[in-house]
Amino acid sequence: MKNPSLTQEYFMCVVNEKGRTVPSALVVNHSTITVCLIVSGVSELLKNEYLTLDQTQAPTLPTGLKQLADAASLTINKPLGEDFAYLKPIYDFIADSKEPVGIKNIALAFYSEYSTKHLDKLLSAMGEFLMKTGYADELPAQGFLNKKIRYAPKVEFVDSIIHKIRTEFLNNDSVSEEVLSLAALLDKSTVINAYFDKKESDAFKERIKEVRNSTKYTLLKDVKRINDLLDGPF
Repeated sequence: MKNPSLTQEYFMCVVNEKGRTVPSALVVNHSTITVCLIVSGVSELLKNEYLTLDQTQAPTLPTGLKQLADAASLTINKPLGEDFAYLKPIYDFIADSKEPVGIKNIALAFYSEYSTKHLDKLLSAMGEFLMKTGYADELPAQGFLNKKIRYAPKVEFVDSIIHKIRTEFLNNDSVSEEVLSLAALLDKSTVINAYFDKKESDAFKERIKEVRNSTKYTLLKDVKRINDLLDGPF
């Protein structure tokens, strides 16, 4: 069984046993879960050279959103490999666009108050891929009118991910780049509150302040760079 990627681990931490995102009462701003999925997914596609971040072509943003000084467009670099099929909805959104697409464009499309079409496709692709690789279970459609298939991450794998974060952050002197990047996403979306008690959460927040600005964490730098492009409406 292949180890799950950053985006897959984040997905497993934010989706519960009913195939839905964690209870909204535990999340300060629910849209940040979607934003963090996009941040992580785009980071993976860039890292594996499926996308190129083009600084010469600024994307067109919807009216009312200010143009960012370092706005850049994402372009397709090569065909998407089967091992990254769980990110196909993001990849296809960029590939099908007739105009330059920025990271903010993607986030706004996937978290839209008018349609959940793009987000549903992403969650389905993520869940189906994890089900096929043994990390999630397919849940039956609920109700005659609700045909949507949901996927629930297996509890033992979620527990293992959280144990890994807890061990590295609260018990070790060093934190791996992958764990720090995942922890930063969970912290950004406040999902970490669902897994840590008050004392652990306070210790975690102090610890993440110590390590998140380290220059050695190149993956986290990419995550932070993309997240900076998204700061504003979220």
